[in-house]
Amino acid sequence: LEDTIALHQRRLSQSLETMSQNFRLRLGRAAHSYVFREPQNMLQQYRQDIQTLETRMAYLLQSGVQQAHQRVDELGMLMQHQMERKAERDGQKLQSLENQLRMLSPLAVLGRGYSLTRTPDGTVVRRADIVKAGDTIITQLADGILESTIDEE
Repeated sequence: LEDTIALHQRRLSQSLETMSQNFRLRLGRAAHSYVFREPQNMLQQYRQDIQTLETRMAYLLQSGVQQAHQRVDELGMLMQHQMERKAERDGQKLQSLENQLRMLSPLAVLGRGYSLTRTPDGTVVRRADIVKAGDTIITQLADGILESTIDEE
């Protein structure tokens, strides 16, 4: 039993010594590493990285603003172009409606050789029996007005 305990004690002692040596080696390597030897250089590197990122962010922000302005300008031009096209289409439609209205106008009918006859009070003469001999009638033609007196029925 004493031999077994002594064997385990030696093994435990060797394990502790090996672990202690490993930790000393790791501590030595860490102490001689770049981070612990020159911490100012690491800080300077981080500062440079931050400054580079700030510069890049500022550039991207400025670029984004410029792109947004350009897009607004493009949309403004597109909207103006579309409004001009709509105004042109509406103008053409208005011209077409005006022509249709002109064709339906009584004056257009007069231009084709017809006339409009009225009594002095403005009543339209639609039938011959409305007027009698001695009455005055007013006839509107395309290029003027004639006043006539009925001689016979």
